[in-house]
Amino acid sequence: MAHSTRKRRTTAGSSTEFVEIWRTRRFRSTGAIVGGVNINNIVRGTLQSGTLGYTAYASTTGHGYMAEGLGLLIQHAFGELGLHRLEANIQPDNTQSLALVKRLGFEREGYSTAFQFINGEWRDHERWAITAETAGEAAQPDG
Repeated sequence: MAHSTRKRRTTAGSSTEFVEIWRTRRFRSTGAIVGGVNINNIVRGTLQSGTLGYTAYASTTGHGYMAEGLGLLIQHAFGELGLHRLEANIQPDNTQSLALVKRLGFEREGYSTAFQFINGEWRDHERWAITAETAGEAAQPDG
């Protein structure tokens, strides 16, 4: 797997900044994109947190690519970026995504009704999070 990285940074005040980290996962042999992972809504200051996002393409699921990509991004978040906490918000019927974050060491923290407007409707989401401390104890992603 190879990846490309894109960073965008906007500073708004001394303790809040928006940073988006986007990594696109590609097959080394063909260059075909298998999915992407990102951290957005990064808040500095006393929070040091960000929101994790990701997408996988149906034709490439079940091979561990997303676990590998998210594992690398989590290491980057808690290492180079110096974050303390990552959150993931997942629709309750997305069982594959729920299983993925559980496997990576995220813990369920709650439920948000009408959290995000998707396909013309406000959708509920489960809130999951991992901290730098718990990530060190979490199982390594499938390779």
